[in-house]
Amino acid sequence: FLNNKNIFEVFNIGTGYGVSVFEFLKIFEEVSGLKVPFKVSSRRLGDSSCCYADPSKAKKFLNWEAKRDLKEMCLSAWSFSNSSKII
Repeated sequence: FLNNKNIFEVFNIGTGYGVSVFEFLKIFEEVSGLKVPFKVSSRRLGDSSCCYADPSKAKKFLNWEAKRDLKEMCLSAWSFSNSSKII
């Protein structure tokens, strides 16, 4: 899938589904047991209203697709973060 102009390819890696900030906060708080302080404010100039990865190219060329949901991803990241701390 390489062509003469590029020496690399770019792939979006994700589920293909968007998640709200509030949904993410709720799940992260659930898996971490922490309360995350936040302040709701107006969107800033240039902020995107939504953002998510389209993984169709990764599926087509790499036969890759996400297998975990948001809760599993947060739990994995939280577990890794806690296991890699130096005491």
